[in-house]
Amino acid sequence: MERKQKKILGGAAAALCVCYLAGAAFFAGHTYPNSTVDGKDASLISYTRAQELITAAATEGSLGIRVKDLSYSLHRKDVLGVESRDNWKEALKDGSSFAWPVAIFQRHELLSKRTVDVHRDAVEKLLEEQGLFEVSIPAQDAKLSDYTADAGYSVLPAETGWSASKEDILNAVVEALQSDQSELDLTETFAVQPAVTADNAALAEKAAARNVLVNHDFTFFIGQATVQLDSETLNSWLRETRDGTTGLDYAALEDYVNGLQGQFEPQLAALSAEHGGENYVVDSERMMQILCAKLGINRPVRESEAQKAARLAANAKKLKAAKRAARREKDKAKAEQILKEAEAQQTQAPEYIATLKSEEDRAADAASPVLTASLRDGIFIENPDPDPAPAQAAVGAEATAAESQTAAEMVQTESVNGDTIAVGAAPVETETVESLTAEGNSGDESESGSAVKETPKSLNGEIVMAKDDLFVPVLAADPEFQLGHGLNYIDISIEKQRVILFENGRKVMESACVTGLPTRERATHYGNFRIAYKQRNRILRGSQNLYAAFVSYWMPFDGGIGLHDASWRGKFGGNIYQSNGSHGCINLPSAFAKQLYERITVGMPVYVH
Repeated sequence: MERKQKKILGGAAAALCVCYLAGAAFFAGHTYPNSTVDGKDASLISYTRAQELITAAATEGSLGIRVKDLSYSLHRKDVLGVESRDNWKEALKDGSSFAWPVAIFQRHELLSKRTVDVHRDAVEKLLEEQGLFEVSIPAQDAKLSDYTADAGYSVLPAETGWSASKEDILNAVVEALQSDQSELDLTETFAVQPAVTADNAALAEKAAARNVLVNHDFTFFIGQATVQLDSETLNSWLRETRDGTTGLDYAALEDYVNGLQGQFEPQLAALSAEHGGENYVVDSERMMQILCAKLGINRPVRESEAQKAARLAANAKKLKAAKRAARREKDKAKAEQILKEAEAQQTQAPEYIATLKSEEDRAADAASPVLTASLRDGIFIENPDPDPAPAQAAVGAEATAAESQTAAEMVQTESVNGDTIAVGAAPVETETVESLTAEGNSGDESESGSAVKETPKSLNGEIVMAKDDLFVPVLAADPEFQLGHGLNYIDISIEKQRVILFENGRKVMESACVTGLPTRERATHYGNFRIAYKQRNRILRGSQNLYAAFVSYWMPFDGGIGLHDASWRGKFGGNIYQSNGSHGCINLPSAFAKQLYERITVGMPVYVH
């Protein structure tokens, strides 16, 4: 019995030993249960099969590449290989195979420690075919938006660009493949930054300036008639000076204001018929002052023909000197540089662009007397009749007295140094017209959807123009009166040999005269001037003492040229000046010179044409 038991136990031990050794032999070439290799299930497979799985896992899937909104892709199997290794078995073993009775109940997370071989030439070829190496996106600087009536101008944000060399792209892609990445975004890696961003102060200032200039919808009034100047039109006049300053095309503004005469022609003709045929005209100079004050812009000075000729002559002189110097220079490059510098030093014509004033000056313009108008039935007549008929029936003695007081008695205007100023006593009360839209109808719209602009009620008395409602200044002028010189000026016509004194737009004095002999040395100069001073009993002497003449009334306006009496002459006017003209002065009859001297003031404009 004992012998039988021993035999059984020996058999069992032998069987166990065989099983143990068989298991050890099996697991010497296979993985344990519950094994993963590089995260992939690899339980109970041979090391050869595990190697196949590792290679397949390394080359499956693709690498997505992004550049901004562009996408590219590489299949890993097309560009990768796994390095062949003799020690795969050692890399995949997790302890001794003789420990399998215990190991089969444990988890085994194995790493293959494989080496991925990236085929760089294949990567280059595939990306070349997809066009990645040709991508170059320039950065977009922040810039101003297009104008819209609702929002005006705003600053559009900048956009980054993108640029990279082929070598840099390949290096980044190879690195991503080696590290098993599935996505590679190169947008930020090779981003090109813009030079101007949305927080740029100059850009913000330019947007603000443009909005200030165009954010208007002007309505011009003569009585019940209106003309519109909207923001779209103002926007079309935006210009930039050579130094980048924002402004408005001043010539376009002038053309528009000068065109108001034609647009209001029916109303002006009706005024003429109502007042005995007087010539009513739009005072374009005063209108420009009003509009410029509303816009808050500087008024540029137009280059005169004489200034233009002087500028061109100076430029030609500089260029001529540079050409002489270039011809003397033996070095061709230096000669070209001399000419280039001379071209750069040429004086350019002044720009006729009205730039925006400072915020402080714009605030001062808003309170300027030029925005004050004296109305009669909603019409701004600068020089009304001395005794106008009352616009409405007076109620009570006080009303009658108030309405009979003329606008000229309340406020007089005079042009001084190009600006219209108010002189004299202002009325006790001044009305500010905030809006001419009837109360309660400001939000009404027509069937077409556009806002309805109400015609103004009949306004009388002195008002200050507010908002974008502008009363067009009108003059009851003599037919020979010319705008642009103020209401009071001296008109000298060389062609007609006449001198006229205009006061308040009307002719008050006129006389024949004799102007300078039409030669280079003695001709009277054309242009706009002002009376420099007045002097009694003066001896006028010519250059090199060619002559000496005593005059009783001396009124110079152009250096040594002026108006004066000429007692030695018996006749004036006609063609006398062509053969027996003065040395440039305006010779006048003594009686007329005396009256003119007593009537004019220092600084009064003189227009010679």
